[in-house]
Amino acid sequence: MIVNLIILISILAGYILYKYNHSRNQKVILQSKLFKSSLYSSIAIVMVIIIIELLAPKTTISLDNFKLYLNIGTGHSDNALQLALLEPLNVLANLNLIDLSSSVIVAAFWALFINKLLNLNIKWTKQLIFILGGCLMPFLAVPLSVLARTTLPTEFSQSGIGYFFYWVTQYAVISELIILLPTALIILSKKKLEGIEALLYISLTAIGYSFTETLYRPASEIGLLGSWTLLFSFYHVALSNIAIYGLLVYKLDPNRRNWGYTVLYFALSALFSGTINFLYSEGYGVILPFLFVPFLLGWTIILNNVYSNSPKATSAHKSSKDLTMSIVVIFATTLFTFSYLVNRITVQSAHTYELGMIGITVIGFVMGFIIFALNDIDIFPGSWRQLKFNSESPDEGSSILSDFIDMNVIVPQHLIGQIIQLHCPGGNTHLAEFFDFDKGKVVKRFILKKEHTTEYNWYFVKLKNKMNVIDEFRADCIAIKLNNSFASIVHDTHIKCHLRLIKSETDLKAKRISSANFFPYGNIMINGSDYRYE
Repeated sequence: MIVNLIILISILAGYILYKYNHSRNQKVILQSKLFKSSLYSSIAIVMVIIIIELLAPKTTISLDNFKLYLNIGTGHSDNALQLALLEPLNVLANLNLIDLSSSVIVAAFWALFINKLLNLNIKWTKQLIFILGGCLMPFLAVPLSVLARTTLPTEFSQSGIGYFFYWVTQYAVISELIILLPTALIILSKKKLEGIEALLYISLTAIGYSFTETLYRPASEIGLLGSWTLLFSFYHVALSNIAIYGLLVYKLDPNRRNWGYTVLYFALSALFSGTINFLYSEGYGVILPFLFVPFLLGWTIILNNVYSNSPKATSAHKSSKDLTMSIVVIFATTLFTFSYLVNRITVQSAHTYELGMIGITVIGFVMGFIIFALNDIDIFPGSWRQLKFNSESPDEGSSILSDFIDMNVIVPQHLIGQIIQLHCPGGNTHLAEFFDFDKGKVVKRFILKKEHTTEYNWYFVKLKNKMNVIDEFRADCIAIKLNNSFASIVHDTHIKCHLRLIKSETDLKAKRISSANFFPYGNIMINGSDYRYE
């Protein structure tokens, strides 16, 4: 007990100290809601564990004591239709108060989290309709799946590749389609569509669906109450967003109005859903936390794209992010406390600490990456990012996973309006012929269109003094992109940037500009340490 507490406190204290020492503005770190929430939550976790250990009974309590024993007629039938209808009733008859409470906590968190993240002024009564509708959907999806399994001429084995195809074709396709339909009908019926509103509706539906479906998987029986419920809830939200994404692209992007996108993304969501259910049912659930990272990166890109093409969302994220992250921290504390308490009174004490460490690892892992994703919401009107798998310039010695994360992590850059100091680095002899040192103002962000790729973090900089260049190029303006997207022009010095000269006929008002309108000219430096600035 003492060793576990020391390890837990050391990890939390070490993380806070690391963030503080590496912060460019330490006062802001200490004053942020996220820091205060993390500190209070850490103290609360330690105190709760101590109290639970002091007051918990020495003997364990059987899980049977928490069953509700609902008086619902159940049984078995050889008739396909009757068997399909009996399947949900068998689950309700064995309903466990602990798993029900866990599902309520997780569903409440996700509903509040999604609502604060998307920051839409939609009445809770309307949102509850989608949540309750989602809660009822498994009672349709499961019977349909059972009916398909017992009536269709296809025969799948109960293990291996055949079982995998069963989960994809006869469960995932049905469940994802049922979750998709209500929001899809709303999208198709509206001429003017607010993309984030559609994401809200389908996410709430998925939350309700997950609430009921997790009752089919009693996590209390394996001692991983909060962590599994949390993981499956996230996957349902992410998968529902993938399923609807193709339809949103069709409605929001005039250049990609192809029904093929709609079918493709729905098929991907069904494939991923079937894979997750197959892994869990075959006893490979330990793999699921590792799939969380690519799913979250993909979900973040979807959020960025829908945000950037929803007019009402331009300021929504910035105003709600700090509060949303605080909610994440507080919820993680509540879920871990509940999970630890249940394990302490229902599992032999020798395993309580082990399960507690697994639980806090999974919960902390999920919550940490969610906060990580929230920091990467970068609203850029008109942009459509893509999930990348091949790096144009991979770092030597880096792993496939780290390259994948680096390629797809979105780093917001708020440079518009900033006054920057520019100078020619020593190695760029061609630039030195007509440019030495000057000030400039960042006036616009634009999308650079290449032959096979699109780059989003390019900026026009209006120079204080004109350059002595030929008439083919603009003398009063240049285009730059930070070499290191994590650099800060406010706090960092000697920042290297890609430089492109702008051809005179280029329309600077356009959002997307072809690379043919620019001429690459090496690097230029911002806030160089070898200059004394005013």
